[in-house]
Amino acid sequence: MSSNFYFHKWKDTLRDLEELVEKDVFYQESKVHDQKLPQAVHRSSSFLGQYIMMYNQMIECCQQNLQVQKTAWLDSILNAVILRIIELKKHLEKLEGSRFQFLGYGLIEVHHTVYDIGMTKIPKRLTRPAHIQAKLEDIFAAVKEKRMMAQIEEEAAETAETEKPVEWWDAEANGETTSNKESSKKDNIPEALQMTRKYVALIMAHEKTRQVITWDKHRKLTREMWEKDLMGELKPKARPEIRKRSANLIHTVFRVYFKLKRERIERCKRDELLGLNLCDAPIFGVQQEQAEVMLKNRSKLYEKHEKKHLEHRNKLKDEYMKNKKAVVCEELRDQIREWFIEWFESVQFFYDIPKEGSVAIFKGEIPDPLDWLKENTALALKKEADKKKSPQDLKFQKLEAKKLAMLQKREEQMNMKAEALLLKKMMKNPTMHPGYTYPPSKYTGDIVKAIDYYHKSWDKFDVYETMDVKEKHVDKINLNDAIMQVQLEVLPEVDEEMRQELRKLKQALKNDYKTNEEEMPVNLTKRPKRKRVKKAPKSKFDDKVVDMIENLIEQGFILEYPKQKLEDFIGDPNFGGEDLRAQTLPASPFHFEIRQYWWERCRDVSCGFRRMLLVGPDCSGRTNLIYALASVNDAVLFELDPYNVQGALESAQFLKRLVKMVVTCARALQPSVIRIKHVEKLFYSKIPPEEAEMNLKIIRSYFVTKLFKTINKADNITVIATCTEPWLATASALLKQFPEVLLLPNSGYSLVVQVLKEWVYRNKVIPADLNVSNLARALQGYSFGYLQDALDKFMSADRIVKIATYGLSPMEVYDYFLEDTTQTTVEYDKYLSWYNEKTAQGIKEVKYLEDQREFNAAFEKYVTKKQKKKKAKSAPSSATPSFTGL
Repeated sequence: MSSNFYFHKWKDTLRDLEELVEKDVFYQESKVHDQKLPQAVHRSSSFLGQYIMMYNQMIECCQQNLQVQKTAWLDSILNAVILRIIELKKHLEKLEGSRFQFLGYGLIEVHHTVYDIGMTKIPKRLTRPAHIQAKLEDIFAAVKEKRMMAQIEEEAAETAETEKPVEWWDAEANGETTSNKESSKKDNIPEALQMTRKYVALIMAHEKTRQVITWDKHRKLTREMWEKDLMGELKPKARPEIRKRSANLIHTVFRVYFKLKRERIERCKRDELLGLNLCDAPIFGVQQEQAEVMLKNRSKLYEKHEKKHLEHRNKLKDEYMKNKKAVVCEELRDQIREWFIEWFESVQFFYDIPKEGSVAIFKGEIPDPLDWLKENTALALKKEADKKKSPQDLKFQKLEAKKLAMLQKREEQMNMKAEALLLKKMMKNPTMHPGYTYPPSKYTGDIVKAIDYYHKSWDKFDVYETMDVKEKHVDKINLNDAIMQVQLEVLPEVDEEMRQELRKLKQALKNDYKTNEEEMPVNLTKRPKRKRVKKAPKSKFDDKVVDMIENLIEQGFILEYPKQKLEDFIGDPNFGGEDLRAQTLPASPFHFEIRQYWWERCRDVSCGFRRMLLVGPDCSGRTNLIYALASVNDAVLFELDPYNVQGALESAQFLKRLVKMVVTCARALQPSVIRIKHVEKLFYSKIPPEEAEMNLKIIRSYFVTKLFKTINKADNITVIATCTEPWLATASALLKQFPEVLLLPNSGYSLVVQVLKEWVYRNKVIPADLNVSNLARALQGYSFGYLQDALDKFMSADRIVKIATYGLSPMEVYDYFLEDTTQTTVEYDKYLSWYNEKTAQGIKEVKYLEDQREFNAAFEKYVTKKQKKKKAKSAPSSATPSFTGL
């Protein structure tokens, strides 16, 4: 789409966001109160859904934006909205006792559906340097080339051995002939591959035969017509009236045919909208691919505009530095001198220029003269009073002040605990329940400030709607940026000159105080120390690191994964989740809610060191989620598998070197994702006999404990452990290392329907009206990955020919699954029981539901008791006679 479209879309989105924030702030200030929990949840979920829709529209505008200077303002508003979304999610987590939110009813109130709030894109924060990315691609290409060359050499060696001439005496001595060798080589080919080749050859032979027969028939008929025409035996053409009547009949038949076809298409569209049936298979994924290509083209165009913008700004800066340097220096000196005059006229004193320079003066970080005088006088009086005290008294005074501060802090904590305990008791008591108040927010103010700052900065440009406001850059803003950069560059030189002037002024002031026989004030105040942010150690990307990366790729510890999106983790939302929670029943998330939760984990990759545990059955989609997380952040994927370090590789020396190489390369290539496979084997409560030979203790020591110790908090490295049988591990030790656990959902009916629909879309030979609904009912319970693999294997060459000839029934597909005895439906209750009994999140959810059930039972009891009292009061007493009128 054009830049004009997204220019106006951004203005409309910003207007809608302002209305939403205004309503949000009004609810916070008026302290809107809800008596029941579902009402409070619906209100908060409604706001959360609206903020998510605003986020989706804003991030689309940000990604399609071609105005380079506008990006910083758009990002500031977008980041403020993200913080508000996360805050609302945490509030709903407190209300419902679960990390997963079901927003159905809250969205219905604002006339939207759950599909409008799918969060699949994250704002890019961290990018790998271009030279490192290019070097990484070269390393992958070199390793691929090495593997291909090695494979070609192996095949050439095998061919040379098989094609080596064998003399008759050698053949007789060995009891083997060349034909036997060829037959033995043929026997080494798998049977499935042989059958596939056979069916492919059969299909090719059929097609070639059909073409030859068609061509031969056409040639024969043409020759017969030509001979009859020459001999005069060809029948004459029909009369014109007969041909006209035949044409009218053909027109009538075709009109009826196309009318029936249009009705069938309308009926199919209606059935697809109602979800009853599938008719014509659309071209799957074409629109998404086109959108991705357009987005890539826009990003390339943005990079081109950004490069021109930087060149133009640097050119302006150089010209301004050359022509106006002296003027800029003099203006800065005048501003600092005015600051000197302000201090002298106010308090007859000169404050020192800070170490960081006069930037602190212009930012307003220096205290006001009158405030400084008040604080300095108090400190001077305190210092005079302390002179009369002994060192022991001063020490005792400091200890007493420290004790008093600790007592006050402890008292505040006890009061907070008492208030929390009282509130908890009140929430359980139906007669004292306070209800639910819409909570104040920390981040709506940030959204308002970001929007106001945008209006102050860009409204004067947006009103004209010129092309430079929609694309490329505005020259006036570049000029202001160039002036600011020139001022920052000349400021150290100006500071040094002004410090010399300040020394002279201080000396003159000291002489004046001495002449007037007065004591010059001393600055006793101290500026608050700035918090030093711990920076992660800079990783060197040298030849040594390049060799490490190449070595890890060759050994399989760095993977070249397929690029995936969050949408590839297909699945519907749990539409009954809200109703189940309203009835205080456990509600499990489906794939849609997992995607919403995983969006936060994708965003956290660029926020420092993170670690989590993915639990689920085999082929439940764990690998898809990890690939999506790495793809969205363009991260490098490392994989540590205990089965890859068996035998001689289990030594402490090799594992220490391996972990060091992994952390060094992950830090050099960050953002990075480290996957630890089969993590339950490293925490076995009882080692099975078949794995007793593996030294799992030492592997656990290096793959988990020492790996985490060598990663810094500021490193953009995410560690994801995966396991399929968590009950085999010691839960306390496993969850201590991975406190955050995500249990993947079971494959239910809606998921199997989507898998089958996608399978029908991909294979056009399958009838579009295949009864997917009934087949999904029968196949629910099989794991997600197994369903996809089994359906792909079902489409063999033989079956493709049969389907094209005879069609396909759901029973044939179901029989194919029944014949496969290697796989059965997943025992998902086992995973749920482990999650609810062992993990902190599961225990919290179970306890919350129990508390809600107890409260509902107490409330019903209270209402019943109250109704009985009302009936007893309203019933006439048997002791008093009834009065009848005359």
